[in-house]
Amino acid sequence: MDMDYARFALTTPSRPRRDGSIQSPSSVAYQKLLDECILKNRTRILAFKSAPDAPASMLPQFDEPIRLQKKQQRQISKEPERVLDAHGM
Repeated sequence: MDMDYARFALTTPSRPRRDGSIQSPSSVAYQKLLDECILKNRTRILAFKSAPDAPASMLPQFDEPIRLQKKQQRQISKEPERVLDAHGM
């Protein structure tokens, strides 16, 4: 079954038949039953909702240890620790 075509057929207003006959009550009831099953009594298919908020309680737990850690400062000595002499060069 092509669900896109079924949804289109159910949501578009019914047009009178070319031969002028009226739909039978059973076909109207069947179409109503299909409408309830497929669309679940919703006329609007798309619902635009905002994104859920991030849990506020978890965020500070992970960020605090990083912020509280003191960065180690790098010390560069001004005097060399050892001197390598190359006598033969």
